[in-house]
Amino acid sequence: MAQKKLFTFIILLATISAFSQNEFIDYRSQTNSLYWKNRKPFADYWQQDVHYNIKAQLNDTTDIITGHEELTYWNNSPKELYVVYFHLYNNAQTKDSYLADLYKNNNYHLKFNKYRKDGKGTEVVKIKIHDPCVDLYPNPFFYHT
Repeated sequence: MAQKKLFTFIILLATISAFSQNEFIDYRSQTNSLYWKNRKPFADYWQQDVHYNIKAQLNDTTDIITGHEELTYWNNSPKELYVVYFHLYNNAQTKDSYLADLYKNNNYHLKFNKYRKDGKGTEVVKIKIHDPCVDLYPNPFFYHT
């Protein structure tokens, strides 16, 4: 009996995992009446599609969140895409950021935690487009593809 329950649980878990990994396929389907391609307001209308798969862990001892994000991006524009911008909003809250200067110049005192004092925020370690890695130069916040 215990083996049957374990087998049923494993099958259920595999089904849920498979669905969650492929939910964007169903979303982008011609059968989804809510998908923008299936209800364009006019013939030349388009918008970009993005699917995020984020796995993260919080270490309560160090107050650090580590993780992995897989981002699938579909360029539905009629033009080729040459530049992609990633907004790392978390980095706006670091000690030497533009936002910190803005607050300081407006007489608003920000309190920084132990990592933000050191200028640490979101760190991008690697970007891959299909298989090859993309260089993070000349500026780690400006990516050319």
